[in-house]
Amino acid sequence: MINRAVFEKYRYSTDDQIHVAEHELGHALGVAHNKVNSKSIMNPANTINY
Repeated sequence: MINRAVFEKYRYSTDDQIHVAEHELGHALGVAHNKVNSKSIMNPANTINY
């Protein structure tokens, strides 16, 4: 479950919310984080520039 209150608190854009959902779906499929600062949906940082 994604906590929508966090999206509101930190003012995530629609694109940011989609990226979070994609990232969490990756975890549900068994994909781990990759390197910090990588341009990947599995980057462990809170936000990245695509």
